[in-house]
Amino acid sequence: MTRITLEKVTRSDSADLFRLWSDFETVKFTNWAHLASSDQCDRIVERMLRRYDPSTSRVGPFVIRSSEGEFLGLIGLDVPEPFEGAHELWYLIRRDRWNLGYGGAAIAGVLQTLAEFPQVKRMVATAVAANIGSWRLLERNGFSRTGLIAGGFERHGLKLDLFEYARAVPSGTLEER
Repeated sequence: MTRITLEKVTRSDSADLFRLWSDFETVKFTNWAHLASSDQCDRIVERMLRRYDPSTSRVGPFVIRSSEGEFLGLIGLDVPEPFEGAHELWYLIRRDRWNLGYGGAAIAGVLQTLAEFPQVKRMVATAVAANIGSWRLLERNGFSRTGLIAGGFERHGLKLDLFEYARAVPSGTLEER
C-alpha cells in the first residue's frame, strides 16, 4: 500500500499549494480556481484556514505527503449548505502523481482521522463524469454512485455532468478499525 501522511494545512504550505492550483489540468474538473500568482494563493490559504477553523464541523484541510515528506496534494471534508447530515469529501492530487495510489491512500487516511470527528456519519462526493480517474477512485474506496446531475459542473469554461456519490463512515475508534 502507498504510504502517506496527512498534515493540517498551514500558511507555510502556500508555495506547494500554489504549485497545485496553478496547474490548470489539475484544477480543471474541480471547484478550485486556477491561480496565476502566489499572492492570490496566499489569500486563498488564509480564507481556507478561516473556513476550516477547528470550531466548525469541517475536517481538514490536510496536505497529503509521501512517507518521505514530498507534497502530493490536498484533501478535506466540507459541510455542504444546506447541511443534510453528510460531509462532502474533496481532494486534489498533483498531476505528476496521478495513478500512483496516493488518492486512495489519502481517502483511507481521512477515514482513519474521522474517529476524532464523531459528528461525521456519512460522506458524499461528486466527480465530473468525464473525469474517469476521479470517479473510479471514489468507487474503489467504498463510495456508491447515487445520482447524476446533468450539466452540474460549470466552471473553467466547461459545462459537464456530475456523478453523485455517498458512503457511510465506519464507526468506532481508531483501535477498533
